[in-house]
Formats: sequence, C-alpha cells, structure tokens
Amino acid sequence: MKNIFKTKLFFIILGVFVCITSTVLAYSYVAQEIGFTSSDDEWDVENTKEALDDLHSKMNSLAYKKVCRFIDTTYSRNSNNHLSSGTKYECEVANNTFKTFYVLNSNEKIVNLIMDRNINTGTISWANAIVYFESGQPGNTIKSTWVNIYDIRLPSAQEIADASNITIKPKLSSTGWYCLGSGGHDLSSAPWCDKNSAAQRKMAYLFNHSIDCLLSGCDNDSDATTKGYWTTDIPSDNVNNAWYVAQRGYLESYLKTYDAYGVRPVITVLTTNLFE
Repeated sequence: MKNIFKTKLFFIILGVFVCITSTVLAYSYVAQEIGFTSSDDEWDVENTKEALDDLHSKMNSLAYKKVCRFIDTTYSRNSNNHLSSGTKYECEVANNTFKTFYVLNSNEKIVNLIMDRNINTGTISWANAIVYFESGQPGNTIKSTWVNIYDIRLPSAQEIADASNITIKPKLSSTGWYCLGSGGHDLSSAPWCDKNSAAQRKMAYLFNHSIDCLLSGCDNDSDATTKGYWTTDIPSDNVNNAWYVAQRGYLESYLKTYDAYGVRPVITVLTTNLFE
C-alpha cells in the first residue's frame, strides 16, 4: 500500500483528477463572465461569440472617442488633478445629447462620473431603480440610447461615502445618517445637516437639483418632487431598507418600497475619452 504513491497508476489518476478539477473551475469562471447556463448537466453557450464581438467592437469604437469635456474644479478636492472627485465635465452621452457630470471616482484607466441631477423628476422604489437602466421607460432603454459610454448604473453607497469623506464604522448600518462631508456618523443634526459648513457645501454636487436642498447648502434648488436618489446598497443590519442620498445633504437608509426617491446615473468612460 505504501508504494502506491510511487506507481505510474497513481500519477495517471492524479493527472486525471487535476484536469477534471481545472476544467470545472474554468467553466464556472467563464460562466460567470460571459453567460453560460447549466442544463441537464451540460453547458450551453448563449450568444457568447456575438456578445464578445459586440463588446470588442464597442471598445474599439469608443477607445479614443472624446466624450467628456473638462469644465472646472469647483468642488474638486484637488484642483490640479482633473480626475479627483467633484471635477465637473460635460459629456456627450449620445450624438448631440449633452449632460453635466462630476467625477465620483477614477483610476488611471477609467472614470466614473455622477450626473448633476436625477435623470427625471419622477420617483421610484428601490427595486425598480435597480433595474431602471436595463428596462428604462417603455421603448426607451437608457443603455441602448446613451451609446457613447461603457456603462450606466446607480451609484453605490460606498462610492458616495468615499467621495464625500465619510468614514464608515465599520459598515453602513440603518441607524441615523451620515452628513456628506462630515467625516463620520452624525446623529445630532436632525432634521438636516449644517448648510453653513464649508465641508457640506463642498458636497453640493451630490445633492444639487433636489427639492428644498437649499436648506442644506446646495447651489441649485429644484421644483422636482424627488427627495433624493437611491444607491445600490442595503444596510448591513436591515434587509428591508436601502441607502439613498437625501436632498438635505446626507446618506441615509429607508424602506425599499418607499417611492419618494429617484435615479441619478453614474456613467463609466475611459480616461482616453476625456478632453480639456
């Protein structure tokens, strides 16, 4: 029995096991990435070549297209870095369709920018907001009309926290709220955050164009009925709630079914899509 580990049979069995394991793992990874489905213990490929061809074509066509034009660094943390959070751009999301955005976060290859206002004045539940860019309004899917960008989605609560200098302790919980720019959890400033705070006003780009936002130091109030906009996240301690950015300049959670909040798009472009 001891010598079985030195026989050719052992190494053949070991080799077969490694091959099978590697194949299963590879299939699992690719399935997650490009849309395999499992059916009756067999793998079926769903339009993989077409999807990859479309992605390759889109990447090539957009790689050096100038989409977003630098405007200013009014809200930026670093006026010398035009990729820092709060930098203002005007982006041609589709031919002759221009929208204003601010940098939310970036790296050396891509830039995520949040629109300066909600995409419309309507309100929506969290569940409907999550799928909004896939379904859009009837006959008008946003992802199919904003053809000059790589991706469009809701912001995450973590992105808002990072951009507005909020320290998460240790995860977002459903108790209280975080004033934008406060640097930490703030339970004492009900019913809104300090409009006279320089740090709060620096975050105005994240809650501008919301109803009554002037009460908390925004620059551009609106006659819209929306009280803010949804993020993608739910609190760590309450699955019935979801995080949103309020018109009064804070990050808070509330019932997913509540439809007083709207949709504020985040788009992704390449750094090569920017021009000054």
